[in-house]
Amino acid sequence: MLVFQLPSFAASTLAAVLFAWAASRFFIEGRRTGELELLMTTPLGAERIVSDQWNALKHLVRWPMVVMFAPIVLQLARMVASGSPPAQWRVHITISSLLNMVNTFVGLGAVCWLGLWFGLKTAGTAAAIIRTVALAKGVPYIIQWFSPWFFMMLIRPLTGSSFGWTWVAYWLPQLVILLFYFWVIGWAKRRLLHELPGAEPASFNLRHPLSRS
Repeated sequence: MLVFQLPSFAASTLAAVLFAWAASRFFIEGRRTGELELLMTTPLGAERIVSDQWNALKHLVRWPMVVMFAPIVLQLARMVASGSPPAQWRVHITISSLLNMVNTFVGLGAVCWLGLWFGLKTAGTAAAIIRTVALAKGVPYIIQWFSPWFFMMLIRPLTGSSFGWTWVAYWLPQLVILLFYFWVIGWAKRRLLHELPGAEPASFNLRHPLSRS
């Protein structure tokens, strides 16, 4: 199964590389040319820097997200329309697909925030991309493939070989990954806003140019 999922992981990693490059390039170029220091001297410099970059990234990710979600939505619609596979499998596939969509959405937010942070702090584009992808894709990949066995060892002695609890052991890693993404977003945001005093938090919301908390 690990080998079977490698093409999907490679495509996801490539997408993360592209988004990490897009998120980090402004700060990297701004530090190289001195434009960042100039912007920081203006009255609204730090706030404007973060809000403008976040707004640009949200516009950038809208259509790619539609492309990523469309196959999942079509698969669920076809499953509902056809009435197959059996009910217990439909429940598992539906929950897994929904968790996958949420993780994709929040994971993309993590890539963007990490790209902004590492773009501000690392020496060059390659270093920013490698660090962003390692955290946003490498760590979740490890969780996805090794934690199910851990959860199964914890759950099976309590529940036996129950079909339902077996699937729960495979859903739990998705929840762990989701919590990890939220932690990464919070960590990168705090570091970025601490480094740029005066910038206000922006939420990962695709409907408004900038949401303030």
